[in-house]
Amino acid sequence: MPYKPNNPFNNPFNPANPNSINNPNHPNNPQRQAQKLQEEQRRREQTRQQQERMRRDQEQMRQQQVQRHRSQEQARQQQEQKRRDRKPTSSAENLEKLMGCPTCGYQNYPDARFCIKCGSRLSQGGQASNMEPQQSQFGTQDTGPGGVGWQSSTSVNQPLPIFVPQRSAAPTPATAPAKPVSRGGYVGFARNIQPIRTEQSGYGQGSSGSYQILSFRLEQYDSSGNRTNVVPVDMRGRSIIGYISDGDRVEVLGKWEGGLLQSKLVHDLSTGATVKVKRGAALVVTLITMGVILLLIGVGLFLFIPRLGMNNSPDQVLTSYCDDIQSGSYSEAYNQYSDKLKGEVTSTQFIQMWSGKFIDACVPGAIQITGNQATTTLSMHNGPTNSTSTYQVTLRQDGSNGWRIDSLQPQ
Repeated sequence: MPYKPNNPFNNPFNPANPNSINNPNHPNNPQRQAQKLQEEQRRREQTRQQQERMRRDQEQMRQQQVQRHRSQEQARQQQEQKRRDRKPTSSAENLEKLMGCPTCGYQNYPDARFCIKCGSRLSQGGQASNMEPQQSQFGTQDTGPGGVGWQSSTSVNQPLPIFVPQRSAAPTPATAPAKPVSRGGYVGFARNIQPIRTEQSGYGQGSSGSYQILSFRLEQYDSSGNRTNVVPVDMRGRSIIGYISDGDRVEVLGKWEGGLLQSKLVHDLSTGATVKVKRGAALVVTLITMGVILLLIGVGLFLFIPRLGMNNSPDQVLTSYCDDIQSGSYSEAYNQYSDKLKGEVTSTQFIQMWSGKFIDACVPGAIQITGNQATTTLSMHNGPTNSTSTYQVTLRQDGSNGWRIDSLQPQ
């Protein structure tokens, strides 16, 4: 092929030549390589920016969590400081320091200013004050509302202003002040309610397993807003049903055990709800099972002891014999025969003899006992035929089997 100077395929620098490096489609074209490099740099920059945004978001979330934890810790410290400022005394210390009221003799706690029962004013140390009473619009200085000699300048039917401690969840409705301990019931405000926890034991349930515990503190106040009593409450059982909030006015029913008020039932006077302890079903099932077993044993003894050779008198033998004949229990009646009579009459013959008769009355006569032998008569009435048959009966003590029918002859 001759050389053609104007042919583009013969010029290595002509862009129209596919084999030329200046061709845009050539792999080694400088412009094409520069474009690829710019695209790769752009993708790397976008990836870096995305990673930077994610890092900033994670750092912001971490700071928010730290701030949240810090706020919670500050709130907990404030609650702890408030609890320390109240300085509640333990129930055991209060019980040791109880002082009697000289007016009514009721046992009051040492920080009470008025007697909870009669309203008499108490001085330091639990003794009644001899100061001259000073009249105020709510009563005298020596008596609280409802105390001896108390008077009010307002109407008798007008309710007194009552102090109600504030609670954290919601305001408590204006109600009467907390009542003292009466007939096992404690009325006050629930404080420091602990979350329900679960432990493994058989405490008070009759069998091992898990049980739940709810603990809180019951605070009682007088009409002036002074705290008069602090009662630790403990509820435990298979499960605890119900809910109370901190600050609710409640009534707790229970008894003292180990320095705690062990309760099974709490009435929430603020909401009307009830918190109760549900006992486990294992104890109930055990008691029911034991009751059924004892009942079966009793029934068995009642029904089968007379059949096991325990007939100690001819009268008992004849009574059992008549009852079995009338009820159709011919096999049981046949067991009242002695070994000698059983040798003369088989059980099949005995059943055939009595199965066609319908005895509706069987009356034994007077029994005469001579040594180990007894004789009497036995009258049997057949209902369908309205006929009465009389038999001469001889009973004999058959060794360890007791008295048995040894002869039965019709008269």
